[in-house]
Amino acid sequence: MSTNVATTQASPTFTWTDDNVEKLILLSQQNSEAVKIAEILGTTKNAVCGKVHRLRSLGILPKAEPRAAKSGEVVVKFPKRKEVTLHNISNDECRFPVSVNDANQHIMCGAKVYAEGKPYCARHYKEAHYQIPAAISLKIRDLLGKAAHTPSFEIYEAILANKHLHYEVVIRQFLEKKVG
Repeated sequence: MSTNVATTQASPTFTWTDDNVEKLILLSQQNSEAVKIAEILGTTKNAVCGKVHRLRSLGILPKAEPRAAKSGEVVVKFPKRKEVTLHNISNDECRFPVSVNDANQHIMCGAKVYAEGKPYCARHYKEAHYQIPAAISLKIRDLLGKAAHTPSFEIYEAILANKHLHYEVVIRQFLEKKVG
C-alpha cells in the first residue's frame, strides 16, 4: 500500500550561506510559508523554521505576529488568571516571581506546586535548580586557557542569563567584554 505524500528532501550539501540567509530574510518578510521557502532554497521546512527562530532571537527578524484565525477554525481564549502576590498566595501555589505589577508588587506564578511543601511548580523548580553540566565547565576551561583552574561564576551567570544562545557564543562574548 503506497500513499502519495509530498515530501521535501533537503540537499545533503545544503549550507546556510550569506546568500541563502538573505533570500530567507526577504521571503520571510514577504510572509511566505516555510514550505515554499524550503522549496526555493532546496532544504527542509524544519531547517527554515529553525533558522527563522534563531534569526528572530538574534533580533535580525522581527518577532512573529499572531496570525488571524481562518474561517471554521476554533479560537480558544483562556481566562485571565488572578494576580498571585505574596499577600494572597496559598501553600499549594508556585512562589516563583514572574513579573511586577503597577503597585510594585511581585507577581508569582501561582501554578500548582509539584510536591507538597515545595515552593515551586515543576517547571520553575527545574529553572531554579538548573546546574551547568560538567562537560560545559570543561569547555569553559578550554576556552579560558589552561591557567584557569575554576571557571568564573560570572561566566555561569552569563550562560544562565542567555539560555537561548549556545554556551560557546556566550563565553566568547563574555571574554570579549573582559578583554575589551
